[in-house]
Formats: sequence, structure tokens, C-alpha cells
Amino acid sequence: MKFNYLKGNDQTRNMRAVRNQLQQVDLYEDKLQVLRKHLQAVMSLLGLEVKDGGVAREVDAINELQRQMSEFERSVSQHQKSLEMTCRLQQSIEEYQLWSEEAIATITRVGKFAMECRSTDAITVLHHQFEKFVWPTVPQQQERISQFTELAVRLHGE
Repeated sequence: MKFNYLKGNDQTRNMRAVRNQLQQVDLYEDKLQVLRKHLQAVMSLLGLEVKDGGVAREVDAINELQRQMSEFERSVSQHQKSLEMTCRLQQSIEEYQLWSEEAIATITRVGKFAMECRSTDAITVLHHQFEKFVWPTVPQQQERISQFTELAVRLHGE
């Protein structure tokens, strides 16, 4: 029990860290937009000066800066997508763990009831009740498991 409890705390802490990183990425995106606007304003000012016959070297430097900013914005966007997928994957894993715990508890209860059954008819009734409970949820769980397996492969590779 203690091991599972600590593991749950680690998962919660990791989710908080991912959410904090997502907030920071959003902040950086806002700051990048402000910087891009300032850069465009500088470019328009330099454009006027170039027409007047000066500063071609500065224009090259500004163009290089714009290229680097575009690459940086692209990497920030990729990092944000990765964080969002990590968050979705973690939520799916938590959901799967809840399903597993519920299934284990159900199997344990059915096992306990089975031990108390005194006839084959009682076992048959219990078996039918168990199937009615389990089988409708299996396709949904399999679909969800395949979704987060695909997400994990996209996020972490094969």
C-alpha cells in the first residue's frame, strides 16, 4: 500500500510539473509575439533607412534574427505539443489504473461470492451476472487502451 501511495504522489507531482511547464510555454509564446512585433517595427524603420541609402548589414542581421526566432518558435510549439501529449498520456494512465483497480476489486468480490456458492445453479447465476458487468465495458476499454498506446508511441517512439 505504501509503495502505491508514494507512486501516486510522484504521478501527481509529475502532472503538476507538466502543467507548470505548459503555463511557462504559454508565457514564452506571448513574449515571443511581443518580440516579433518589435522586430517587425525595427524592420520597417530599417526599410526606410535602406531606401535612403544606408545599413544593408543591419538588415542582414535582422533577417538572420528573424530566421532564428522562427526556428525557436517552432521548437517551442513542438515542446508544447509534447507536453500536452504527456499530460493526456498521464491522464489516460491514471484512468487505466482506476479501471484496473475496479476490475481487481470486482474479481475479488466475485471470487468471494463464488466461494460462498453451494450449488452449480448459484455459480451459473453469478457467472452470468459477472459477464453482464464485464463484457459491455471491454470494447470501450480496449479502444481507450489502443488510443493511449498510440499516444505513448507518438510521444516516446516505439
